[in-house]
Formats: sequence, C-alpha cells, structure tokens
Amino acid sequence: MTQRTVFPLGLFYWGAKWTMGSWCSLRSDYRDFRVDRLVAVTASDKSATLPAGVSLQAYIAKQEQKGY
Repeated sequence: MTQRTVFPLGLFYWGAKWTMGSWCSLRSDYRDFRVDRLVAVTASDKSATLPAGVSLQAYIAKQEQKGY
C-alpha cells in the first residue's frame, strides 16, 4: 500500500473496471489507478502546479503509444 499525491485527469471504463488516469507526483509520470482498489481519498488543501505539458491530451497520447 502506498500514499501518493496525484492529479486526476479523467475516469475511464475499460476492461470491466473503472480507472482514474492521473499524473503521479511520486513517479513523475502518468499512472492509472483502479477505483475499486482505492482505500482512501483525501483532497489536499495545498496548492500545486502540474509540470509543463501535463494534460489530459498528453495522457491520451501516451496511452495510444502503449497501444491502449
């Protein structure tokens, strides 16, 4: 189990599961998290800025590169 700071970009239903496509601060990369496996979610009161170029469009482009 890990704690991560993520920036959700979208919810997607595929493979019979809901996933949250996000930017993960821990990995400095896009990651997908299965919603049914999240134990707890807490909204942060800290202000944070995404790195330049991080966006839903960039996430989708990376997924397409993987063949998804």
